[in-house]
Amino acid sequence: MDNNLWLALESRDALIAGDVARAKKKMAQLAAQEYRPLVPAAWIADMEAMQGYARAVAEARDLQEASRAMADVAVSCGGCHQKLFGGPLGDDTRARAPEEGVEDVAGRMKRHQWAANALWFGLARPSERDWTAGAEALVDAPLLPPRQAEGGVVDQEGHAAMERIRELGQDAQVAEEPGKRAEVYGEILASCFKCHASD
Repeated sequence: MDNNLWLALESRDALIAGDVARAKKKMAQLAAQEYRPLVPAAWIADMEAMQGYARAVAEARDLQEASRAMADVAVSCGGCHQKLFGGPLGDDTRARAPEEGVEDVAGRMKRHQWAANALWFGLARPSERDWTAGAEALVDAPLLPPRQAEGGVVDQEGHAAMERIRELGQDAQVAEEPGKRAEVYGEILASCFKCHASD
């Protein structure tokens, strides 16, 4: 299963960077894996469902579609983990949440990166604690626009994009069922590159 995790994380990170072609390639690899000789028969239906979502990423027409399907991959992993053995890596976030206070743009991006990772494991472990921590990190970001490295603060468009991420964090806080969480997470993934591309 470690190979699945790395392929999924590489695909997710490619989507965050806006590299849809790389994300599709990684998920095509996952969709093509032959699991029948490798896993117990009881796992096969869940593995095939996960591969179906991976195939949806590989066949996606655009970033939005690929991001939503990528979130479905994570949810399908979490459903199988929960049913079979409780999920990978235990049930806690692996790093401390970002500290509160005034942030510059780099600090805000680290916060978003940390939150996206926590939300991912909230879906894929699955872990209520990780999901909640990721959502809170987005919502609890300072309200003032972050400072630019060269001085001043981000422009109105950049600040609006960051506030959209806060809104998605609020949506994540109230999303309870896996399908709705996948929808919110897919929006967060797609929003990452849209914001980066506008820099």
